[in-house]
Amino acid sequence: MKALFAAIAMTAILGAPTTAAASNSEAEDALRLICECAYVVRIAEGNGVKLRNSSAIWSQAKATVAEKTGLSTREYDELARAKWERRLRNLGARDAMRRIADRARDCDKQL
Repeated sequence: MKALFAAIAMTAILGAPTTAAASNSEAEDALRLICECAYVVRIAEGNGVKLRNSSAIWSQAKATVAEKTGLSTREYDELARAKWERRLRNLGARDAMRRIADRARDCDKQL
């Protein structure tokens, strides 16, 4: 039931577009956000951070939005991974993990 709610909530983020270009841009932004959240939640869970919504829920929401929009998640998954790996190199493990946990909590609140 919780996973169904999550998938519905993520599709609601897309809203009712006014033009085709706007809808594509909104869909891409929503999918980018969902892919980043799925990534950070998975990493945070692996490091013992307790969240209300699991990475499985985020993965299901990601698949649902990708299916509804017809967009591929591969590019957005790679962008999310690259973003956080860059932060790991720049900040160090401790600070990067703290930011990942904070971002995962922010994502948890959004869902």
